[in-house]
Parts: sequence; structure tokens; C-alpha cells
Amino acid sequence: MRVRKSVLILLVVSILLVSSFIVFKEERDVRYTDAELEEMSADDLYEVLTKNGLQVDENLKKILTEDQLVEYIKSDFHLLKNGGTSRNYSEYEKLADDIKNIYENNLRK
Repeated sequence: MRVRKSVLILLVVSILLVSSFIVFKEERDVRYTDAELEEMSADDLYEVLTKNGLQVDENLKKILTEDQLVEYIKSDFHLLKNGGTSRNYSEYEKLADDIKNIYENNLRK
């Protein structure tokens, strides 16, 4: 009886894990055209980037508030997606590199 119960619990847990992995993978496989990304609101664009792995450098967080960062990414996205930036600090260059990698590997159709 205990063996059956253990096997049943293991089976249920396995099914839940597999189904959650499938749902998570489908969410991450969403790709966008340049036009779709550039037409997004600043908040939506930032959310898409963070869901796809963008982690903002702590030093950059000291320079910009989150709202300023969101607006900067939106206004300079045409540069950032290619690894460029309009600012000369290393924190911005790292951000540009990260966004370029996310764009090329996860977002671009």
C-alpha cells in the first residue's frame, strides 16, 4: 500500500514538473520583430527584457532610478539592441552588451 502511494505521489509530482517546464519554455520562446519591440511601451519592453534574463548592474541602479532606466532603454533601444550606447560609462556598455545578447538569442524573429 505504501509503495503504491509513493509511486502515485512521484507520478503526480513528475507530471506537474513536466507541465510547468513546458509552460515556462513556451513563454520564453516568444520572439518579436524589430517593429513590435520598438512599438512596445517602455514598461512592456523592460518587462520582456527582464523576463528573458536582463539583470541590471548594481552600479547602474545607483546612477538611475528604475523609471529612468526603463525610459533610457526605451529611448535608446535602437542602439542597445546592437550593443551600442549613447553614454560613456562601463555600466551602460555592459547593459548594451546584455541587451544585445538577449535580443539576438531570445527575442529577434
